[in-house]
Amino acid sequence: MSAIELREWMVFSQREPIGYARDDFNAGMVASVIATVNSRSKRFKPIDFMPYQTMLDDTDPAVIKARSFMREFSKSTAGMNVRTIRRRAT
Repeated sequence: MSAIELREWMVFSQREPIGYARDDFNAGMVASVIATVNSRSKRFKPIDFMPYQTMLDDTDPAVIKARSFMREFSKSTAGMNVRTIRRRAT
């Protein structure tokens, strides 16, 4: 692997994390939704369930895109049950 190719992979890894960083974020997102739905008083964030991440970079395009998607998804599915959401998705 050339130095140029290594650098390209490093840049790609920063923009689109592969491995445990992405896995932690995905698991944190799911865990935060479940915890928030089952809590009457607290809203949880993915970072609350990510033991190896100290903070998310709010300027990272992937983080911005994920947050935007979750906001739009929650707006579009407000008050729906899982069956209705699945029916609309097909």
